[in-house]
Amino acid sequence: NTIGAKIGDKVGLSVNSKMLLGSSLLVFGLPLLVLLISVILANLAFDNQIFSLSIGLALFFLSFIPIKIYDKHLRKTNVCGIKIVEIIEDKP
Repeated sequence: NTIGAKIGDKVGLSVNSKMLLGSSLLVFGLPLLVLLISVILANLAFDNQIFSLSIGLALFFLSFIPIKIYDKHLRKTNVCGIKIVEIIEDKP
């Protein structure tokens, strides 16, 4: 907040579209890819669908841990790509 916006102010934002697309792919694509690959590999290795699905779901949820760590890193380095660019005044 470099322009002095206060809580409750309406603000205009600028979003880095490359960062937004990359973050979306990371948050949505990585867990789905992990789920798909882990279920396929577990099914090939164990030939038990319930066990394969269990492994896939466990790894799916575990895949959010590195995403959370990366999110904390981005917040610390302030490279999230979202900036407040203006305070929008309400017109009567």
